[in-house]
Amino acid sequence: MTQPRKAPSPHAIQWHPAFVQALQAEFLEFKEFLEFKHEFQLTSAPLRIDSLIIVKTPGVLITKNIARIFRTYNIWEFKSPDDSFSVKDFFKAYAYANIFAANTPQADLADITLSFAGAKFPRALITYFTGVRKYRAAETERGIYEVQGDYLPIQLIETKQLSRENNLWLKDLARDLERDEMRNMIQEGGRKKDETPPDAYLDVLFRANSKVFEEVFKMPKKYPTMEEIMEDLGIARPSSGRKRRWR
Repeated sequence: MTQPRKAPSPHAIQWHPAFVQALQAEFLEFKEFLEFKHEFQLTSAPLRIDSLIIVKTPGVLITKNIARIFRTYNIWEFKSPDDSFSVKDFFKAYAYANIFAANTPQADLADITLSFAGAKFPRALITYFTGVRKYRAAETERGIYEVQGDYLPIQLIETKQLSRENNLWLKDLARDLERDEMRNMIQEGGRKKDETPPDAYLDVLFRANSKVFEEVFKMPKKYPTMEEIMEDLGIARPSSGRKRRWR
């Protein structure tokens, strides 16, 4: 007998909106050429891609290490730091690519790529690709594995292994940040607030690293709301009449 699926806890950290903002920050210098679709709905039924990045300008070269495989329509699937990709996840994403090509008049499978991003090493997928499908999986840069042998370009990204120099936003979308890393991320968030406001990203970072955040800013254990934290950091516009309560 199939067990009913448990409803998510209201206190669970929602990592996916933060992942979308991390991608937007990673590709900030190419934003005029790209369009981002969060939880892109494939059909009238609840089938959704985590993130779809569309290259709007034909022929433009996106010179980013995580975009080497890019074509016009680039499907991204993401796993939170607590989860890892399974072979079934690949089957699902591959089906998404086919459904997208079937339902989008201007798209063809030749225009689509698949990217899988998560903090854990994608052992199950690499074992499946190399052992069962006899594909090749080459680490082109630390944390980035390109899979060769399929009709669709595929890459696996182990975000924890990326360098902060090239992929700060994906690298630090994690639970185990150090104090200096948290300080640096807050500074980066403040610098990017006018170009791509990282509110969902920082909200997740604070909740996933609450103890480090409290240590860095010496804030009280019970802070009123996350919105007020954002306001005091300059990420959101302060509410009228509210005074700063810390720092």
